[in-house]
Amino acid sequence: MFLTSKKALGLSIFLALSLMKPGLAQEPSEAPEAFVKRYFQTLHTAKSLEDLRPFYPVSTAKEEAEYKDAPADMKKMIEQLALGMCKQEPRTVKIVSKENKNGKIYFELAPDEIPTEFKKQSTDSRFSMKGSVALISEGGQWKVYKDHWKVKAYDSGEMKISFGRDPDKEDAEPKSESSRSVDSEYSDQIRDLFTKDWSAKTKGAVQTTFKITDGTLSEIIIESKGNNKEQADFIRSLLTSAKSIPVLPKEMEEKPYCWMQIEWNNDAYCINGPFFRSEPQKITW
Repeated sequence: MFLTSKKALGLSIFLALSLMKPGLAQEPSEAPEAFVKRYFQTLHTAKSLEDLRPFYPVSTAKEEAEYKDAPADMKKMIEQLALGMCKQEPRTVKIVSKENKNGKIYFELAPDEIPTEFKKQSTDSRFSMKGSVALISEGGQWKVYKDHWKVKAYDSGEMKISFGRDPDKEDAEPKSESSRSVDSEYSDQIRDLFTKDWSAKTKGAVQTTFKITDGTLSEIIIESKGNNKEQADFIRSLLTSAKSIPVLPKEMEEKPYCWMQIEWNNDAYCINGPFFRSEPQKITW
C-alpha cells in the first residue's frame, strides 16, 4: 500500500493497527489456537482499528513518528481501507499444522469458510487458498507476527494472489539489486502517472486495471465505488493525460496487467498497489 499527503508515508495496514493507543484492559491468557480463531472472527466484526489493536505488536518509535505525521483525513482512509482488506481473509479457519520455531508459534491454515471475494472462483475444483500465521508473546499476550495468504484461482486464466504480511520473507530477501527492487522502482513510476498532476477537490474510491505494452496502455477498466462516473472520469483523465508510459522491465514482461485501488479526500490520497499479473484481475467492490 502506498499512502501520501504531499509526501510518501511508508505505512502498512499492520503499522496502522499497531499504532492505536493501548487500552487499559489486558488480553486474558488463552490457548494460541483459540487466539488465532478469535483473531479471524474479529477481522470481520471490527468496527474500527481500535477493535483490532490488541492483536498486533507494539510499533517502533520510527513507525509511530511516521503515523503521527499523517493528517486526520489520511488516518481515516487508512482505517477504511484496512477494515475493507480484512474481509479478504476467512472468518473461520481450520488449523492444518502447528510448529514451535525460533520463539514463535507457526500455524498453517485453510479457510473453513471461503471469503466472499473468492466464492465465485472457489467453485472451480482447481481453486486453492492457504494461509500461514505466526504468533509471538509480547507483554504476556499473544500477538500476530505474521498473517499471509496465497490464493490460486481461475477465471480467464490462472491467477495467483498473495496478501498479508510475512516478515520472515521480507527479512530474507536480499537488499541488493533484485527482481523485487525492479518491481518496486517500476511501481513508483506507475503511481506517478496518477500522483504527478493530482488535483482532486472531492472524495473518491476507484479500482482500475489496465495492460501495459510497449509503453502504451490498453484494456483500461475503471470502476468507482458506488458507480460514480465523475470519480472514474477523474482517474481516467490522469491516465490519458500522462505524457509517457514507462516501458515494462524485461523481468516483468510476463506480468503486463496492472491493478490498483485509489481512495482520496482532496489532496490526500491512498493507493493500494500497483500489483502486476499475467491475466487481468476482476474488479469487485
